[in-house]
Amino acid sequence: MRRILVIVVLLLGCISIPAADTSSVPQQHDTPPERISVDFSNEEIRTILRNVADMYELNLVVPETLNGRCGTFKYRNVTWQQIFREALAPAGYTFIEDENIVRVVSRETLAEYQSAQADYAVEPEEEQPCELPVWLYWLAAPITLVHLIVTIGVLRDRPPGSARFAPKPVWALAVLVGGLFPLLVYWTIHHSSLAKPSSYGPPPVLS
Repeated sequence: MRRILVIVVLLLGCISIPAADTSSVPQQHDTPPERISVDFSNEEIRTILRNVADMYELNLVVPETLNGRCGTFKYRNVTWQQIFREALAPAGYTFIEDENIVRVVSRETLAEYQSAQADYAVEPEEEQPCELPVWLYWLAAPITLVHLIVTIGVLRDRPPGSARFAPKPVWALAVLVGGLFPLLVYWTIHHSSLAKPSSYGPPPVLS
């Protein structure tokens, strides 16, 4: 009986223990703060950039030509961009952000890059030559041949009398350029029933 009471007391004690409050436990953040404070004295520029890049996990590309030291470099509540800008300015360098890569470049290189970008934006795009479909070439060849044949026919034609309204070479040129419509006009004027004189005599006179 005593064993049973002991077990019951232990169970009640476990139930009454409150759950640990995790809301008050400070959580660690791996993301560095947006603004930091730095203090360097007579440090190489490369070292300053490397330390800040490591803190913010930046992909940094530094040219071999970058050399020099900073004297007293002490800033409070600044961003990494401000640190880079202030550290590189005395040496005549700056940086550009290329997606997730930070590239350190000289000011001359940056000016040339910006000038090239501006020239590329101003230059008009080269117009591509207009390419006709292949079927159009196949269609144009027989049409041109027909025009030539009809033009030769107009030149060799012998209408009754002389050509009307224009010399025959002019009619031939019109048929060559215009095709069917000038040919129809030429035939109507020179060979149709409208162009022939009437075979009927004058009406009889009633006495």
